Amino acid sequence: MRPTRLLAPLFLLAPLLLLAACDDDDGGAQAPIYFDASITPRADAAPRLDAQGPRLDAAPTLDAALMPDAAQLDGAPVSDAAQPDAAPVEGWIESFARQAAAAECARQKACIGEAGLALSPYDSCTPGQQARRALDLAWMAEAWTSEALWATHPEHADACLEALKTLPCRLLDQGFPPACRALFEGRLPTGAHCVMDEVCAGGGFCDIVDPCFGECQPRRPTGGACLSNRDCEWGLSCVLGVCGAPQPLDGACMWSEACDEGLFCLLGEGVEGTCRPISEQFTRGVGETCEMYVGGRACQLGLACVLGSGDDSECVVPGGLGQRCVIGTPNPCGEGLYCKFGDDIYNGRCEAIPALGQRCEPDEFSEPCGYEAGCINGRCQALKPLGAACVVDEECAAFDCVSGRCEYGFACD
Repeated sequence: MRPTRLLAPLFLLAPLLLLAACDDDDGGAQAPIYFDASITPRADAAPRLDAQGPRLDAAPTLDAALMPDAAQLDGAPVSDAAQPDAAPVEGWIESFARQAAAAECARQKACIGEAGLALSPYDSCTPGQQARRALDLAWMAEAWTSEALWATHPEHADACLEALKTLPCRLLDQGFPPACRALFEGRLPTGAHCVMDEVCAGGGFCDIVDPCFGECQPRRPTGGACLSNRDCEWGLSCVLGVCGAPQPLDGACMWSEACDEGLFCLLGEGVEGTCRPISEQFTRGVGETCEMYVGGRACQLGLACVLGSGDDSECVVPGGLGQRCVIGTPNPCGEGLYCKFGDDIYNGRCEAIPALGQRCEPDEFSEPCGYEAGCINGRCQALKPLGAACVVDEECAAFDCVSGRCEYGFACD
């Protein structure tokens, strides 16, 4: 059994759209572009545009400084610069997806810092994770647009990228900003089955009403009932189940997205928490008590919050090779190590993470191959992006193996 992998919490797990534009014969304005349903994604490699498919006549300006640093992922090239003789030339959507993934990671780091990223090791924007996220986006673009769920308006592309780079921290979980919803125009009407907000027309959201699907609904105005920020009109927060303005300092909350910029929801023993400065979150030092839940008092960067001998958890220095370790977060062992628990989460030992291809021994609580690989059939294998061929769920980075492919969405029999 693998521990539950955390899905990326931000807007970039929403599907992107493959962009294309064709001038009208009379030279008039460009109409919305729909994709030919015959275009299908490649399951074994990063998606490429069909050589005969539509192209942007004038691609929006792309910022080279936002490109990821990773050179390779799972054996598939993610940088043409690393392979100067490679062909074909990278298409628009791959370039856009890389920049969007880079912009997301930049905002994530700016908003929650390195200490916050450490608490979500499966999606902490390492170079490899960022590169794989870009592959995910590109695959979703080609696969999902083949179903004609969107129309595209390329004239909004630059504004979309700029919006992604400047998105307020409290809105990171609210889906695409309006500039990107203008670029990717959802086509599904109210009441239609959906799995993503972005396919819903009129800026709506996908209201999850069934374990296997949701229904497109209009976003709710101030005073409307909500379960998360995604239910509310853009810019509003879901505060104690009602859409409205974000809470100020010391306001009541249940999650950090309900708090204004620079604040987080400090949770106590009750249901409700209090909006406090984010600088107060990662303050616990060695030997001090800490909480291992979202919204709790966390350890300083470089420390791990582990289960104590009593009811409390405590901050400790990660263990070295061969040292005893206790289950905790982030990794209770040092760089390049993992805590091998066996059947006892209080008496593990720090061991070296095997290299890809080397033997591994999984157990219910350990990650013997680290956070960017999985222990598959007794050997460490790189986790796969969306669209890659698979046999079991454990092969996929953050999704399920559905009908032989790593898929996004609700997997129902």
